[in-house]
Amino acid sequence: GEQPSADALIRLAAMDRTSGRPQEAYARLDSILAHDKTNLRALLSKSAMLLDDKKLEEAAAAAQLATQAHADSAEAFFTLGRAEMARNRNEPAIAAFKEAIRLNPRASGAHVALAQLSLKAGRPAEAVNFARDALTSSPANPDARLALARGLMASGDLQRAESELQQLTKQFPKSAAVHLQNGMLLGRKKDLAGARKEFDEALKLDPNYVAASYNLGRIGSMASPVL
Repeated sequence: GEQPSADALIRLAAMDRTSGRPQEAYARLDSILAHDKTNLRALLSKSAMLLDDKKLEEAAAAAQLATQAHADSAEAFFTLGRAEMARNRNEPAIAAFKEAIRLNPRASGAHVALAQLSLKAGRPAEAVNFARDALTSSPANPDARLALARGLMASGDLQRAESELQQLTKQFPKSAAVHLQNGMLLGRKKDLAGARKEFDEALKLDPNYVAASYNLGRIGSMASPVL
């Protein structure tokens, strides 16, 4: 019979993945790449799967091949940035995300990632700018708004950070990350009882949330909270 197209195989691989059949998913993608080693969608799908499976070097290698074969693909550079970020290779990640934005200025995911990396590097003003850029192209992006709130808080602008967090809490009352950030804000405002309540709520929503349990343990001092 007629062989399924590459697009059909990629869709089937995604279905295998969500149905708990990862080996079958990888086999479908590899069958595409055996015939067309630079197939963009297959490379990006494989990189994303490898990243989920914590196979970080292989994820980066697949994304790198995609950027080499498709130098005009913003999505390829964004995928490479995600893999490098997961490997804690921040400079290559920043370069990949910036290239994604050069190719597609509305790539809000790349702006959000750059905001997160700027926060990690202790550059909150830069993080605020990247987060605002993300919100310009994607106003409903909750990750962008959370990054903006974190950047404002790290810059010491607690009032505007609180305003952003209020919006997020209304939109996403079941987000552990939002409750964590509310707790951080309340801790900065010396409302330790309120902070404890927010960290507790974050842990109820995600019992494995390390940052929430860590900050709950440090609630007495709030000396070095983890953003």
